[in-house]
Amino acid sequence: MASSWAAWLSAQGLSQGDRCAILAHNDAHWCAAYLGILKLGAIVVPLDTNYSPAQVATIVADSGARRLLVSDKLREKAAPAGVPLTNVHDVPGDAGHEPAVVEPTAPAVILYTSGTTSDPKGVVLSHGNLLAERDAAFAVVDVTDRDAILGVLPLFHSLAQLANLLLPFAVGARVVYLETLNSTDLVRALAERKITIFACVPQFFYLIHQRVMQQVAKSGAVTRAIFAVLLALNFRLRRLGINAGRLLFGRVHAIMGHDMRLFVTGGSKFDPVVGRDLYSLGFTILQAYGLTETSAAATINSPDEAHIDTVGRPLPGVHIKIVDGEIAIRGPIVMQGYHNRPDATAEVMKDGWFLTGDLGCMDADGRITITGRKKEMIVLSSGKNIYPEEDRKSTRLNSSH
Repeated sequence: MASSWAAWLSAQGLSQGDRCAILAHNDAHWCAAYLGILKLGAIVVPLDTNYSPAQVATIVADSGARRLLVSDKLREKAAPAGVPLTNVHDVPGDAGHEPAVVEPTAPAVILYTSGTTSDPKGVVLSHGNLLAERDAAFAVVDVTDRDAILGVLPLFHSLAQLANLLLPFAVGARVVYLETLNSTDLVRALAERKITIFACVPQFFYLIHQRVMQQVAKSGAVTRAIFAVLLALNFRLRRLGINAGRLLFGRVHAIMGHDMRLFVTGGSKFDPVVGRDLYSLGFTILQAYGLTETSAAATINSPDEAHIDTVGRPLPGVHIKIVDGEIAIRGPIVMQGYHNRPDATAEVMKDGWFLTGDLGCMDADGRITITGRKKEMIVLSSGKNIYPEEDRKSTRLNSSH
């Protein structure tokens, strides 16, 4: 499918370096279109499905996208974009296309961290950025063709593109996308689809935690007391390198599916109380930290660590320092800059270091703890970051100051 898209887009006059936007919900067709654009050597511009028609038009114009691949459900939003529209589900013929030869520094994707105002900022990530992120993640997290990943984050988000597309496809793992998003379908997919890895923003783990704790609350006093004792016991056992979670909490693990082995979370601060409970229940949680500007994750806890109160150490090849309390990041995962915004780029890039705007501290072993934000930032359930200069009417599911 990706080869077909690459060949068809080439026939329509798109070539290496041209921009092509995607506006659709998660499915295999979204992935095929994304990979097809990359295969052509063109640049992908994934659009937020929550954008209004005016916002879609603004981003398409700012990015310089020459074509927009859109689903029927969202075609009305795409109408004012002013570029040719193509149904993302109408896969072209089977014509093959040889992958374009591009330099690692060539732009691969432009991800917009804003767009709710007339001042959008498009993060330009190169092929080299994506490859560096992939290699660094694989150095810490083991993913193979035996894994099945549940993808609920929208693919226009950087974490989703990494965890639910690029990493699993690179090793031939299976990915499951949900057509509808609610706690019932989420839990059912975890159990029925033999999911082994689930990467998502904290809010979805809170739903799982809430469901478990509600079941416990319905139990009798004796059962609740035993549950609390076992929870404390397994917490101590895990600190010693022993995980009896599946034995002690079999019913809970049955809800999550007996194949589950890793939770990965990022996008906003993880509630340490929820983290401790899930850890005590026997689930391994890898907390990651990063931004769109760092190709997704810049730090992560390793699977054998019990430091659930930090976001872990820098990924291999990534360097982090604290400058006046602010986290600064340098390495091959850091963006080239903001599209056509040298002013905005200069504000955050200093001598090769990306100034994140996040406040934090580093312990003696290099683990990072996030302590706040230089200015208010809202994190939506989609994992999208919304800053003060943007629309304050956005739904607030999690905020940090």
